[in-house]
Amino acid sequence: MYKRKNNIQLYSGNGNNNLNLREILRLSICGELEAINQYERYARITDNFEAQELFLEVANDEKHHVAEFLAF
Repeated sequence: MYKRKNNIQLYSGNGNNNLNLREILRLSICGELEAINQYERYARITDNFEAQELFLEVANDEKHHVAEFLAF
């Protein structure tokens, strides 16, 4: 990985190899938010209490990831 100022050069396979750090963080946050929604939805639709707890715990972990990205 090559870093210069706020630009990071990544191999993405689609020809767009240069993403700036702000865009990478934005994409990362979006991914975490999607995961939170998914795990919380799984917790709502299952009748298994242990699975509900697990999904909510994982969703909470993802919320911590969002906070870490926002603090960066």
